Amino acid sequence: MMSPIDRVLDALRSHECKLRPSGDGWEAKCPKHDDKRASLSISEGQDGRALLHCHAGCKFDEVVSALNLETRDLFPPKDPAPQRNGAHPVRSKPAPAPLSQAQVEAMVEALKKDRAAWKHVTEVLRFSTEVVTGLWLGLYIDEQGRRWLAYPDERCGAWTYANCRSLDGEKAFRRLPSGQRTHLYRADTLEADGTAILVEGERDLAAALTMGLHAEVGGASGAAVVSMPGTEQVGMAAAELATQRLVYLVTDNDDAGEMAAAKLATRLGPERCRRVRLDTFKDLGDLLS
Repeated sequence: MMSPIDRVLDALRSHECKLRPSGDGWEAKCPKHDDKRASLSISEGQDGRALLHCHAGCKFDEVVSALNLETRDLFPPKDPAPQRNGAHPVRSKPAPAPLSQAQVEAMVEALKKDRAAWKHVTEVLRFSTEVVTGLWLGLYIDEQGRRWLAYPDERCGAWTYANCRSLDGEKAFRRLPSGQRTHLYRADTLEADGTAILVEGERDLAAALTMGLHAEVGGASGAAVVSMPGTEQVGMAAAELATQRLVYLVTDNDDAGEMAAAKLATRLGPERCRRVRLDTFKDLGDLLS
Protein backbone atom coordinates (compact mmCIF):
# COMPACT_ATOMS: atom_id res chain seq x y z
CA MET A 1 0.00 0.00 0.00
CA MET A 2 1.12 3.56 -0.65
CA SER A 3 2.28 5.66 2.26
CA PRO A 4 0.16 8.74 3.09
CA ILE A 5 2.79 11.14 1.76
CA ASP A 6 3.15 9.21 -1.52
CA ARG A 7 -0.64 9.20 -1.87
CA VAL A 8 -0.79 12.99 -1.46
CA LEU A 9 2.13 13.62 -3.84
CA ASP A 10 0.56 11.39 -6.49
CA ALA A 11 -2.76 13.24 -6.10
CA LEU A 12 -1.04 16.60 -6.53
CA ARG A 13 0.75 15.39 -9.66
CA SER A 14 -2.53 14.12 -11.11
CA HIS A 15 -3.98 17.62 -10.56
CA GLU A 16 -1.00 19.10 -12.45
CA CYS A 17 0.28 20.79 -9.27
CA LYS A 18 4.02 20.99 -9.82
CA LEU A 19 5.96 20.06 -6.69
CA ARG A 20 9.11 21.82 -5.55
CA PRO A 21 11.38 20.85 -2.65
CA SER A 22 11.09 23.18 0.33
CA GLY A 23 12.98 22.51 3.55
CA ASP A 24 12.13 19.00 4.70
CA GLY A 25 9.06 18.82 2.45
CA TRP A 26 7.57 20.32 -0.68
CA GLU A 27 5.46 23.21 -1.87
CA ALA A 28 2.88 23.38 -4.66
CA LYS A 29 -0.02 25.47 -5.91
CA CYS A 30 -3.10 24.77 -3.82
CA PRO A 31 -5.74 22.79 -5.78
CA LYS A 32 -8.58 24.40 -3.82
CA HIS A 33 -8.21 27.97 -5.09
CA ASP A 34 -6.86 29.79 -8.14
CA ASP A 35 -3.35 29.86 -6.78
CA LYS A 36 -0.89 32.26 -8.40
CA ARG A 37 1.98 31.06 -6.23
CA ALA A 38 2.92 27.89 -4.38
CA SER A 39 0.75 28.43 -1.29
CA LEU A 40 0.48 24.79 -0.21
CA SER A 41 3.12 23.27 2.09
CA ILE A 42 3.43 19.48 2.21
CA SER A 43 5.52 17.45 4.63
CA GLU A 44 5.58 14.13 6.46
CA GLY A 45 4.97 13.93 10.21
CA GLN A 46 7.08 11.81 12.53
CA ASP A 47 4.24 9.30 12.82
CA GLY A 48 4.00 8.92 9.04
CA ARG A 49 0.99 11.17 8.47
CA ALA A 50 0.93 13.63 5.55
CA LEU A 51 0.79 17.27 6.65
CA LEU A 52 -0.86 19.95 4.50
CA HIS A 53 -1.13 23.69 5.08
CA CYS A 54 -2.45 26.33 2.67
CA HIS A 55 -0.90 29.69 3.51
CA ALA A 56 -3.70 31.45 1.59
CA GLY A 57 -6.24 30.24 4.15
CA CYS A 58 -7.93 27.23 2.59
CA LYS A 59 -9.18 24.80 5.24
CA PHE A 60 -7.48 21.45 5.61
CA ASP A 61 -10.57 19.40 4.71
CA GLU A 62 -11.21 21.61 1.67
CA VAL A 63 -7.72 20.94 0.32
CA VAL A 64 -8.07 17.21 0.96
CA SER A 65 -11.43 17.14 -0.83
CA ALA A 66 -10.01 19.08 -3.79
CA LEU A 67 -7.42 16.30 -4.17
CA ASN A 68 -10.22 13.69 -4.28
CA LEU A 69 -8.90 12.20 -1.06
CA GLU A 70 -10.39 11.56 2.35
CA THR A 71 -8.89 12.68 5.65
CA ARG A 72 -8.08 9.06 6.56
CA ASP A 73 -5.90 8.83 3.43
CA LEU A 74 -3.43 11.21 5.07
CA PHE A 75 -2.87 8.98 8.10
CA PRO A 76 -1.01 5.68 8.39
CA PRO A 77 -3.28 2.70 9.14
CA LYS A 78 -3.89 2.07 12.80
CA ASP A 79 -2.86 -1.23 14.32
CA PRO A 80 -6.02 -3.32 14.68
CA ALA A 81 -7.08 -4.37 18.14
CA PRO A 82 -5.36 -7.58 19.27
CA GLN A 83 -7.30 -10.80 19.39
CA ARG A 84 -7.70 -12.77 22.60
CA ASN A 85 -4.46 -14.62 22.01
CA GLY A 86 -2.64 -11.28 21.63
CA ALA A 87 -2.19 -11.53 17.86
CA HIS A 88 -3.34 -8.77 15.53
CA PRO A 89 -5.75 -9.80 12.78
CA VAL A 90 -4.44 -9.28 9.28
CA ARG A 91 -6.39 -6.58 7.44
CA SER A 92 -4.63 -5.57 4.28
CA LYS A 93 -6.12 -3.80 1.31
CA PRO A 94 -4.96 -5.51 -1.88
CA ALA A 95 -2.83 -3.38 -4.18
CA PRO A 96 -4.26 -2.71 -7.63
CA ALA A 97 -3.36 -5.31 -10.22
CA PRO A 98 -0.24 -4.36 -12.21
CA LEU A 99 -0.20 -4.12 -15.99
CA SER A 100 -0.42 -7.37 -17.88
CA GLN A 101 1.68 -8.35 -20.89
CA ALA A 102 -1.47 -8.21 -23.01
CA GLN A 103 -2.20 -4.61 -21.92
CA VAL A 104 1.33 -3.48 -22.73
CA GLU A 105 1.30 -5.20 -26.12
CA ALA A 106 -2.08 -3.65 -26.96
CA MET A 107 -0.74 -0.15 -26.21
CA VAL A 108 2.39 -0.82 -28.29
CA GLU A 109 0.25 -1.83 -31.27
CA ALA A 110 -2.04 1.18 -30.79
CA LEU A 111 0.94 3.54 -31.00
CA LYS A 112 2.19 1.91 -34.21
CA LYS A 113 -1.24 2.22 -35.86
CA ASP A 114 -1.91 5.83 -34.84
CA ARG A 115 -0.08 7.92 -37.44
CA ALA A 116 -0.38 11.20 -35.55
CA ALA A 117 0.91 9.70 -32.29
CA TRP A 118 3.75 7.88 -34.05
CA LYS A 119 4.76 11.08 -35.87
CA HIS A 120 4.75 13.00 -32.58
CA VAL A 121 7.00 10.44 -30.90
CA THR A 122 9.49 10.06 -33.76
CA GLU A 123 9.46 13.55 -35.33
CA VAL A 124 8.52 15.96 -32.53
CA LEU A 125 10.06 14.18 -29.55
CA ARG A 126 12.58 12.64 -31.99
CA PHE A 127 12.93 9.31 -30.20
CA SER A 128 14.65 6.68 -32.34
CA THR A 129 12.50 3.74 -33.43
CA GLU A 130 14.94 1.43 -31.62
CA VAL A 131 14.33 3.27 -28.34
CA VAL A 132 10.56 3.38 -28.86
CA THR A 133 10.56 -0.38 -29.42
CA GLY A 134 13.07 -1.18 -26.69
CA LEU A 135 11.13 0.78 -24.07
CA TRP A 136 7.78 -0.71 -25.15
CA LEU A 137 6.27 2.76 -25.53
CA GLY A 138 2.55 2.67 -26.25
CA LEU A 139 -0.63 4.66 -26.77
CA TYR A 140 -3.36 4.67 -24.12
CA ILE A 141 -6.80 6.14 -24.87
CA ASP A 142 -8.89 6.87 -21.78
CA GLU A 143 -12.66 6.87 -21.29
CA GLN A 144 -12.97 10.46 -22.55
CA GLY A 145 -11.03 9.69 -25.70
CA ARG A 146 -7.91 11.53 -24.58
CA ARG A 147 -4.64 10.09 -25.89
CA TRP A 148 -1.63 9.40 -23.69
CA LEU A 149 1.92 8.30 -24.46
CA ALA A 150 2.50 5.39 -22.09
CA TYR A 151 5.91 4.48 -20.64
CA PRO A 152 5.42 1.01 -19.08
CA ASP A 153 8.00 -0.17 -16.58
CA GLU A 154 9.23 -3.56 -15.48
CA ARG A 155 10.09 -4.47 -11.92
CA CYS A 156 11.72 -7.84 -11.17
CA GLY A 157 10.70 -9.18 -14.57
CA ALA A 158 7.03 -8.13 -14.44
CA TRP A 159 5.19 -5.03 -15.61
CA THR A 160 4.12 -2.71 -12.78
CA TYR A 161 2.58 0.52 -14.06
CA ALA A 162 2.87 2.96 -16.93
CA ASN A 163 3.47 6.65 -16.41
CA CYS A 164 1.59 8.50 -19.15
CA ARG A 165 1.95 11.96 -20.70
CA SER A 166 -0.83 13.67 -22.62
CA LEU A 167 -0.57 13.74 -26.42
CA ASP A 168 -3.43 16.21 -26.84
CA GLY A 169 -1.55 19.44 -26.22
CA GLU A 170 -2.15 19.70 -22.48
CA LYS A 171 0.55 19.31 -19.87
CA ALA A 172 -1.01 16.45 -17.98
CA PHE A 173 0.20 13.18 -16.49
CA ARG A 174 -1.42 10.04 -15.14
CA ARG A 175 -0.46 6.59 -13.91
CA LEU A 176 -1.95 3.40 -15.25
CA PRO A 177 -3.08 1.82 -12.99
CA SER A 178 -2.95 4.26 -10.07
CA GLY A 179 -1.96 3.12 -6.59
CA GLN A 180 1.23 1.22 -7.39
CA ARG A 181 4.28 2.12 -5.31
CA THR A 182 6.59 4.60 -7.04
CA HIS A 183 10.07 3.51 -8.07
CA LEU A 184 12.79 4.64 -10.45
CA TYR A 185 11.90 4.08 -14.08
CA ARG A 186 14.11 1.32 -15.52
CA ALA A 187 15.68 0.58 -12.12
CA ASP A 188 16.07 -3.05 -13.17
CA THR A 189 18.89 -1.98 -15.53
CA LEU A 190 21.09 -0.95 -12.58
CA GLU A 191 24.05 -3.24 -11.90
CA ALA A 192 25.91 -3.38 -8.60
CA ASP A 193 29.08 -1.24 -8.61
CA GLY A 194 28.07 0.15 -12.00
CA THR A 195 27.59 3.59 -13.49
CA ALA A 196 24.19 5.28 -13.67
CA ILE A 197 22.78 8.36 -15.37
CA LEU A 198 19.85 9.81 -13.41
CA VAL A 199 17.38 12.07 -15.22
CA GLU A 200 13.97 13.56 -14.42
CA GLY A 201 11.05 11.90 -16.17
CA GLU A 202 10.63 9.22 -18.79
CA ARG A 203 10.97 11.59 -21.74
CA ASP A 204 14.50 12.53 -20.68
CA LEU A 205 15.40 8.87 -20.32
CA ALA A 206 14.25 8.11 -23.86
CA ALA A 207 16.16 11.18 -25.08
CA ALA A 208 19.36 10.06 -23.32
CA LEU A 209 19.13 6.63 -24.94
CA THR A 210 18.38 8.10 -28.37
CA MET A 211 21.47 10.35 -28.11
CA GLY A 212 23.57 7.40 -26.96
CA LEU A 213 24.73 9.02 -23.72
CA HIS A 214 24.73 5.63 -21.97
CA ALA A 215 27.47 4.45 -24.32
CA GLU A 216 29.67 7.48 -23.62
CA VAL A 217 30.25 6.69 -19.95
CA GLY A 218 30.47 3.59 -17.83
CA GLY A 219 33.20 1.72 -19.66
CA ALA A 220 32.62 -1.14 -22.08
CA SER A 221 29.29 -2.10 -20.54
CA GLY A 222 27.99 1.47 -20.67
CA ALA A 223 25.80 3.12 -18.08
CA ALA A 224 22.29 2.41 -16.88
CA VAL A 225 19.88 5.29 -17.50
CA VAL A 226 17.13 5.67 -14.90
CA SER A 227 14.68 8.44 -14.11
CA MET A 228 12.76 9.65 -11.10
CA PRO A 229 9.22 10.97 -11.59
CA GLY A 230 9.86 14.21 -9.71
CA THR A 231 12.37 16.06 -7.56
CA GLU A 232 10.36 15.18 -4.45
CA GLN A 233 11.48 11.56 -4.78
CA VAL A 234 15.09 12.13 -3.66
CA GLY A 235 14.92 9.63 -0.78
CA MET A 236 13.62 6.83 -2.98
CA ALA A 237 16.16 7.61 -5.71
CA ALA A 238 19.07 7.63 -3.25
CA ALA A 239 18.03 4.23 -1.87
CA GLU A 240 17.87 2.65 -5.34
CA LEU A 241 21.18 4.21 -6.43
CA ALA A 242 23.05 3.17 -3.29
CA THR A 243 24.77 0.26 -5.09
CA GLN A 244 26.27 2.44 -7.85
CA ARG A 245 29.94 3.27 -8.11
CA LEU A 246 29.35 6.49 -10.05
CA VAL A 247 26.17 8.50 -10.68
CA TYR A 248 25.76 11.30 -13.23
CA LEU A 249 23.02 13.65 -12.01
CA VAL A 250 21.27 15.11 -15.05
CA THR A 251 18.33 16.66 -13.23
CA ASP A 252 16.58 19.64 -14.83
CA ASN A 253 18.39 22.92 -15.24
CA ASP A 254 16.20 24.82 -12.76
CA ASP A 255 16.11 25.53 -9.04
CA ALA A 256 14.26 22.31 -8.20
CA GLY A 257 16.71 20.26 -10.25
CA GLU A 258 19.69 21.93 -8.58
CA MET A 259 18.26 21.25 -5.13
CA ALA A 260 17.50 17.63 -5.95
CA ALA A 261 21.03 17.09 -7.29
CA ALA A 262 22.54 18.63 -4.18
CA LYS A 263 20.42 16.44 -1.89
CA LEU A 264 21.32 13.31 -3.84
CA ALA A 265 25.01 14.14 -3.74
CA THR A 266 24.78 14.59 0.02
CA ARG A 267 23.04 11.25 0.50
CA LEU A 268 25.15 9.24 -1.95
CA GLY A 269 28.46 10.95 -1.18
CA PRO A 270 29.82 13.73 -3.41
CA GLU A 271 32.89 11.68 -4.32
CA ARG A 272 30.81 9.38 -6.50
CA CYS A 273 28.44 11.94 -8.02
CA ARG A 274 28.90 14.15 -11.08
CA ARG A 275 26.49 17.03 -11.71
CA VAL A 276 25.71 17.54 -15.41
CA ARG A 277 24.24 20.93 -16.30
CA LEU A 278 22.80 21.95 -19.66
CA ASP A 279 23.86 25.45 -20.69
CA THR A 280 20.84 26.57 -22.73
CA PHE A 281 18.24 23.82 -22.29
CA LYS A 282 16.10 22.82 -19.34
CA ASP A 283 16.43 19.07 -19.89
CA LEU A 284 17.54 16.37 -22.30
CA GLY A 285 14.11 16.12 -23.91
CA ASP A 286 14.28 19.80 -24.94
CA LEU A 287 17.85 19.33 -26.15
CA LEU A 288 16.91 16.38 -28.37
CA SER A 289 13.78 17.93 -29.85
